[in-house]
Amino acid sequence: MSWLYAPLATACFDLCRIFNSPNVGSPTYVDPDPQYFWYDNYHGWCFRHSDNIFKIQIAASAGCGLCTLLFDAFERKESKAAQEAGDLPIILAGGRTIKDERDDPLQFSTYIEPKLRSFFMSPDQGLIRLCDLDISIDNASGDVPTDLPFEPFSKLHRHSNDPGCVTLASLWLSSCLENHDCPTPNLTGLSLLTRFLHVGNASRNPHLVEFPSGASLQPWVALSYRWGEKEPLLKLKKETEGSLKAGVDIGTLDATIRDAIIISGGLGIQYLWIDSLCIFQDQKSDWLEQSSQMSYIYGQWTVTIASVDTNDASESFLRPRETEFVGISWKANPNQGASEEYRNPP
Repeated sequence: MSWLYAPLATACFDLCRIFNSPNVGSPTYVDPDPQYFWYDNYHGWCFRHSDNIFKIQIAASAGCGLCTLLFDAFERKESKAAQEAGDLPIILAGGRTIKDERDDPLQFSTYIEPKLRSFFMSPDQGLIRLCDLDISIDNASGDVPTDLPFEPFSKLHRHSNDPGCVTLASLWLSSCLENHDCPTPNLTGLSLLTRFLHVGNASRNPHLVEFPSGASLQPWVALSYRWGEKEPLLKLKKETEGSLKAGVDIGTLDATIRDAIIISGGLGIQYLWIDSLCIFQDQKSDWLEQSSQMSYIYGQWTVTIASVDTNDASESFLRPRETEFVGISWKANPNQGASEEYRNPP
């Protein structure tokens, strides 16, 4: 992870000043700076950051950390799209969240998934997305202000195996289940026997369980991962069935499987479906029978864990974060601006 405690260009400093205002986002809020305005088509407050991308490039070259992130995002855009948007002004806006959509508050700061969204502003096409910037509080920092003029942002964890990451994912899942109109999973069960790995608890290790045909099932997580060239350390076979049902030490399992067990338990879901542990790998008849209900397993789960960046089950998908961040000092007093040490000369 690379931390950039860089100076801020004047526009970025002004943005921080707006965030530190105690009334930001309120319907009656009036900022003397015309850079901050209400945009009907976005249905939210916006901040005019720069006249064009070239000014951001200049500020980035001068050392502004936030402008560096914005210009890096611009350079990753397709050349045609970049050329069309290059002369347009850039605005920043707060991200809309589940709470925003439900309560429809007029807020610039956000709650569940705080973001700054950056756009090019076209007179013909409206807002053209540049990139989204996550806003977090460094979990490793000292005292976090308690009187900020907005809900405390999600804390930044430097490794994705930090319990705080699972806690945040659990919050997202709960919000989804409570606020989305997705079909409720069918837990009636199939006419076939169904197996799951129980993720275990303080008194018992992860273990294989079987639900007889037609039995009511419990919510489950489905794992999608690569077998690759290296087969999993433990697979369901006739010779391993007994030990799997009795319970296995999580430390004896492949890293991908361990990660999935940790996440499932953290989400409060006790059952996990993994092909190598829920289908007999040495019985063709069981493989044919169980594989016939894949559409049910992957269609009625509560959530799927997709390990898309691993070569095989031996690799962990919970890793240190490789992201650039711009460090900004917040004042405990919301009426004060960001620390002058983070501002460039004009």
